[in-house]
Amino acid sequence: PTFPARFNVSVSKPVTPAATTTTTSRPETRRTSTPRRVIETPEEDYEYSTEEIPVVPSSRPRLPPPDLSKQCALPQQPAADPDVNSDSGFRFGNSKDSRMEFQTVGDLKRNTRFSVSFKTYAQEGVIFYVSDKSHTDKIALFLKNGSNCIYLSITNGEPKFVVGKKMKLQMDIKPRTNDGILMAVHGSSGKDYMVLQLIDGALHFIVDNGAGSFNCSLKLDDSVSLCDGNWHNILVVKILNLATLAIDGVSGQAGVGKPGVFVTNTEDPLYVGGHPNPVGLPGFLTTDQYVGCIRKLSVNSVSINLSDGQSDGKVFLNSCPTI
Repeated sequence: PTFPARFNVSVSKPVTPAATTTTTSRPETRRTSTPRRVIETPEEDYEYSTEEIPVVPSSRPRLPPPDLSKQCALPQQPAADPDVNSDSGFRFGNSKDSRMEFQTVGDLKRNTRFSVSFKTYAQEGVIFYVSDKSHTDKIALFLKNGSNCIYLSITNGEPKFVVGKKMKLQMDIKPRTNDGILMAVHGSSGKDYMVLQLIDGALHFIVDNGAGSFNCSLKLDDSVSLCDGNWHNILVVKILNLATLAIDGVSGQAGVGKPGVFVTNTEDPLYVGGHPNPVGLPGFLTTDQYVGCIRKLSVNSVSINLSDGQSDGKVFLNSCPTI
């Protein structure tokens, strides 16, 4: 028959043997060449129990909940999110031709300086392009046969960012990894610096005024993770030789530097979201770049507008998916 087929199977009940009568006489036995010893056990030696054994149904074992401190709720590659808007944050690389494009950069003087720090996974691409309407006069910076997100470079209108005696930085973050550089600035001597980074889900704020580093670190309660897919407010403050750090209004223990040394003499740009070349620089506990979103950034109580870029052509809007 073609499979599956039906088979008629008859099942017979076991036949209960009839009761027998035991006599004292034993039947005559013939001995063979190899005698066999018969051991008789009286029937009364056996005890039979009619008690039913209870059957306990087995259940599926319960696995412990995942440790959110070791993994992130959001994937590194975000999914499509219909609820994003201009207040959702700032992220590059969500589409092939994503970029920031400004309608005008003002009149270019005889001496003009452009500054940008970037990291990309493409070998080639245009970093920025400026021209007149006829595209006769133009300036372009592009990558060819290179390797390696674009980071916001804040220079206070000058070619350098000086931390000095006091500095306050605040922002909202929604990370997709437990490790990464959130903010960094160094001095030319290499002794003065200020670094904020994520290490295994904990925030570390390290400052050096040139006389030795001092730092503070903070990790949320075990039931809460910075990588839980929600926005978290970060506040770091450096005052003289003190460094403080707060997450969602919860402060950690302050770090104290050497007395009498109060100024952090930095000269590089302030990098937010990563660093172009962290290898070999002091203060870094990781070389991983930050993966995730940042919004509501302010430096020394001055709001930094992350949505100045306008959409033009094949531009992905500057917004951060929440899934």
